[in-house]
Amino acid sequence: MKSMKSLALAVSLGLGAFGSAEAFVIIDIDTFDVTSQSVTADGSDTTAAPEAVGDFRTIEITKSGPLGASASVLVPPGIYSHSADALTAATSVITWDANGAGLGGVDLTGGLLSPEFVLSVLSIDVGGINLSISVTDTGGDSDTQAVPVPGSFTAPGTLTLPFSAFDPAVDFTSIDSISLTITGDTASDLTLDLLQTQGTPPPPPPSVPEPGVLLLLGSGLIGLFGVRGRKASA
Repeated sequence: MKSMKSLALAVSLGLGAFGSAEAFVIIDIDTFDVTSQSVTADGSDTTAAPEAVGDFRTIEITKSGPLGASASVLVPPGIYSHSADALTAATSVITWDANGAGLGGVDLTGGLLSPEFVLSVLSIDVGGINLSISVTDTGGDSDTQAVPVPGSFTAPGTLTLPFSAFDPAVDFTSIDSISLTITGDTASDLTLDLLQTQGTPPPPPPSVPEPGVLLLLGSGLIGLFGVRGRKASA
């Protein structure tokens, strides 16, 4: 069952199997599981969507070809669908910017290590669909990077894009807008379950003994040296 858009930082930063750190969800950018929405080419629509970061979602789609294309959020089951008819190519863009007001500096890192975008893909025409994510921070720095889609990828599955792939000037702790672009060849389709960010918790700091423990340890050492001193003088 998909989680809602509220921050899902782990309460306890535990370790997974074999001692490796588990990845934790930082934020759900969109789960597509509350608000239905549908756009046909060439069109756009903005709607209130409480499951999306910023509480709004904007979808636009353009096409090239004689037949139709559509971009839809279907609830149920809670998915985003990009679809183009035969002889028709299409590009759809989903934007999260609080209906133009901006996200106000949302932190996409959550203080975790190796943060990344994660796309849960239900179906995809591999080789016919290209994906890219764009981010803009509150300082105006922006960048766009392609989401790698291996030729061997099979759905359902997940695709990832690390924050480290973006221009270092972009401040991921203060993001103002996010967009996902789906560019499809003729008759290419894609279905998404959700878009989120995740990361790995940092290693715990080395433990420091409590002052009381240090005091007891010191007292024990003093007592030990005192015993040794008496034995030596006997």
